[in-house]
Amino acid sequence: PGTFDVHITYAASPGTKSSEFRAGQARAVGSRFRIGLGGQELEHQAVNTGGDERFRGVIVGQVRIEKPGRHTLVVRPEPEGWLGVGLQSIDLIPASE
Repeated sequence: PGTFDVHITYAASPGTKSSEFRAGQARAVGSRFRIGLGGQELEHQAVNTGGDERFRGVIVGQVRIEKPGRHTLVVRPEPEGWLGVGLQSIDLIPASE
């Protein structure tokens, strides 16, 4: 239990048209997605990380976990303008209070 920073690491390049997408390449600049956990939801808009293989970490917000046990974390893209992200990891880091 406690409050956690939600830290995501992803890659995104500045392609802006669906036709530019190729398998294995992230063309996500401007794409938005939501991260949900325990009824809480955070939104993030992808920024240019410098290329498809240049990953960048960012804290998108905080969540509070009230009870120990199993919890489900969900990542949902916002359909409008979605072009994909190269998601590498999501970490919950205990927040300094």
